[in-house]
Amino acid sequence: MLDKGKDLNRHKIPLAIEENLRDPPQYILVKETRQLRDYGAVLPVGHRLELDAATFLSGMKQNTTITLQHELGRQNGLKFEQILTVELEKEKLSVDQIFRIFEGGVHDAASDIITAVAYLKSGQKPLLHAGEIEASLGGAAAHILEELENWTNNGSGWNLKRCIALDLQVTSPCVLEGTF
Repeated sequence: MLDKGKDLNRHKIPLAIEENLRDPPQYILVKETRQLRDYGAVLPVGHRLELDAATFLSGMKQNTTITLQHELGRQNGLKFEQILTVELEKEKLSVDQIFRIFEGGVHDAASDIITAVAYLKSGQKPLLHAGEIEASLGGAAAHILEELENWTNNGSGWNLKRCIALDLQVTSPCVLEGTF
């Protein structure tokens, strides 16, 4: 006889995911070409870092630093870009519901929730040596959080539902053509 509670707990997360729900996920090399190496770190559903973008980026800082140090060891200088994939949600209101809210009325009608996936980019950051990594990661995180703030402020109604993944794209110097 199966212990239903035990079996259900085991199958909440696909068995292929090796990360637990507490530690930051590890980067996996997703794509490699002559000029680009693309790493990805996916958060399993229910992970402790999925509900706060700043905490997720901060939690990934050590893994990102190690990956960038490894890449700097392979080549002299690089550019990197982080891409945070997030799921956003907001209420889908009818025109009547919107007018009632603006007129100071009570928002009592049930509304649908709509979702969207957004890709928040840090912009490319140059690195010549390992001593620049911490400052560059701080700038990348600040830019990503500013992008998220643009989505969620100014009455847009969008709210962060969860963080999905963080990609790290590393470009080799031959692509840069002296643009440091």
